[in-house]
Amino acid sequence: MGKPDAQRSTPGAPPMSTAALARSLGLGRRALPPGGRLRSLADVADYLGVSIRTVRRLIARGELRAHRVGRSLRIQDVELAAYVATSMEQ
Repeated sequence: MGKPDAQRSTPGAPPMSTAALARSLGLGRRALPPGGRLRSLADVADYLGVSIRTVRRLIARGELRAHRVGRSLRIQDVELAAYVATSMEQ
């Protein structure tokens, strides 16, 4: 099974970095910072023990940072950990 087209490199060339791949795809500054896996709202809601609607409210209030991927919202592990740490302090 071969590599996906976007990650193929020419023979003898070093593999493409994530930043270079993002630039080649036209993402530029919109590329996500390194922070682990992107989780769906359903995954986050399940982890926190709340409804998806509550997760959407947390995002709307700015308490939980989310990234748009196409039409979906996704939350990085780092952002989820930061929210949990912040909520534990209160």
